[in-house]
Amino acid sequence: MEPKDEQFYDQLIGHLAAKGKVKEDAGQAVLVISEFASRPLPPLHLHVTPTILGDHMRATATAATGDYPDLHPMEAAWWLFIDHLEEAVQGAATGETKLFLDDTRVVAQPPAA
Repeated sequence: MEPKDEQFYDQLIGHLAAKGKVKEDAGQAVLVISEFASRPLPPLHLHVTPTILGDHMRATATAATGDYPDLHPMEAAWWLFIDHLEEAVQGAATGETKLFLDDTRVVAQPPAA
């Protein structure tokens, strides 16, 4: 049985909390990340809901097994998503405070974009 969207979302919050500081703003459909890997950050706004995350996971599951061939496709999708999220958080340029999921990865942009 595959995890439900809410389970992935809760897992995401737990992962970010274990790596730093995260605050959920469900009304805005945003997770605000203010610290990551013991490094304070300007607040990064990850635009995500349980449904958005679940859809992303299902869309990338088959392709993710190329990077994680020994894992179940949904578990592979999770770890590929985490890889992309951590790259986006750590690689966000000055002023890129909006994070969102596109078809295959996590993208950082300035807030007006």
